Amino acid sequence: MVLTKRLRAVGYVRVNCNLSQERVSLDRLPTGTPAVVVGVDAGDDDAERLKVMGLCEGAPVHNLRNGNRMITCVAGTRLGLTAAVARRVTVAPREQDEPTP
Repeated sequence: MVLTKRLRAVGYVRVNCNLSQERVSLDRLPTGTPAVVVGVDAGDDDAERLKVMGLCEGAPVHNLRNGNRMITCVAGTRLGLTAAVARRVTVAPREQDEPTP
């Protein structure tokens, strides 16, 4: 709940995504393709850490660099992730012209 209040304070807005869209893991999302997080498949501790970093359902993301050591942008913040961690995050790609939060 504290994280939600903090995200609202900085203008974070959840993005609605079309659930019929193709879903891929974050490590397979092409560089520069905007997407929305639709799920995190990790243990409780790992999932909580990812949520604290902003990787939670509804968060807008796009990859800046792919590979074993990735850089992804989550709601305007850059995060360094390994491909193994990124594989646990499921995203739904969005159209380029859809508004970003």
